[in-house]
Amino acid sequence: MRDSADFRDPESLIEEARFAYSEIYYWHTAQGKRRFDERFKEREESQAWRTKYTALLAELSKPKKASPKDMLHVAREVLSGRMEWAYNEKSEQGVTLSNWARRIEELLREHAKRVEREQVSERLHSFRSLAEDGTVVDGLRIEIPLQANESWSVEGYLGYANVVYHDVPETDNIGGRIFLIQTNLEHTRDSKTGYTFHNASLLHVETIIGEHNLAELVRHGDLFVESVILGE
Repeated sequence: MRDSADFRDPESLIEEARFAYSEIYYWHTAQGKRRFDERFKEREESQAWRTKYTALLAELSKPKKASPKDMLHVAREVLSGRMEWAYNEKSEQGVTLSNWARRIEELLREHAKRVEREQVSERLHSFRSLAEDGTVVDGLRIEIPLQANESWSVEGYLGYANVVYHDVPETDNIGGRIFLIQTNLEHTRDSKTGYTFHNASLLHVETIIGEHNLAELVRHGDLFVESVILGE
């Protein structure tokens, strides 16, 4: 089986999970009731188990219509629920139903991570500090939560920050990208649960004479700042 990381797009992960689901679905709908009766016909409590099992079979979505939620539900039933009795049974592919269930979980876990990354990317690229005319837009703030098994790091912060402030000229002058990245880091470095970003307005690039702010003056060459010292 291909590793989940080898699939290029999220939709292909869904289709592969759907194939794994179909292996479970067709085994149980084709022979599940018969195999259940063969295995448990001598057990007194088997009728109650059978009732619960057949109720689950009646609820199963067909593979082409199964949603990720449907597939995860069945995977959990195989691993520790009403289908667990067939845990080690094999589909026509020669793979146990439990391995198909774990395959579904792996693929859909990767799918959820990729969708989350895409959503984060969209938010980052839509974030603005400057309008098209170079003026500072109203205050904006976004938070990027840490993903599973991810730890806060300066490297991670800088990776996000260079995208967040993509619309700002790369300069360490007041209002420039490097200045905003450093200033925002000073405001957020103590937070280890995620990455928080403020645009130029929320980082207090103040308005001065003639209702021009520092970022605009730097951008248009009317103001030059030789150095910036960030306090503790």
